[in-house]
Amino acid sequence: MSLRKIVLLLAAGFSTGVVMAAAFGQMGTRSFTAGGEICFVPMVLLLVWVGWMIRGESRKVKKVEGGVTIMTAEEWKKVDKSLKFVMSRGTTLKIDGYKVHLFLTQKSQFQNAIAFYVNDEFRGKWLMEDCEERRRFCCCKKRSIITEKDYKLYGARSKKAKQELKDKFSYNEYFSYWTNFEKMKKHFIDNNESIEFY
Repeated sequence: MSLRKIVLLLAAGFSTGVVMAAAFGQMGTRSFTAGGEICFVPMVLLLVWVGWMIRGESRKVKKVEGGVTIMTAEEWKKVDKSLKFVMSRGTTLKIDGYKVHLFLTQKSQFQNAIAFYVNDEFRGKWLMEDCEERRRFCCCKKRSIITEKDYKLYGARSKKAKQELKDKFSYNEYFSYWTNFEKMKKHFIDNNESIEFY
């Protein structure tokens, strides 16, 4: 929680207490000093509530669901922010015991991509062989060798028939980089159990 929110909450609580004290004083049920004593209880409750919120914010650093450690939205924003510039150092995460360094690199003249190292290295064989590193960290895109001419040759006219033919002659292509941060984040969360800063 930011300092600004805390100050606003305290100011709101104080003004509420003053209004309550003035209301009790005007009703004649209590004197103004007694109203001040009455305003003390809501102030204490408000301070306890603010302290509880601050404690909750500090505990949000790691959220564990069923043995799975998930980074918070704020932590993912920090990762995204560290990958905005090609000359930046990037960021390093600890994912299921692997040290994964992410950094922004230039893919082509007008396009950047998020590249990664696993335990300070990248091996080309990860793109060719089915292994833990490929399943956990590599970008996978489904490709098909079917063209419009092939649909006509096989007599596929409906969407369903075209999709079945496309699936039959498709293959997975793996990449050593990601062009979309959100897809990378989703893949990491879906294929790993523990993600945290290194």
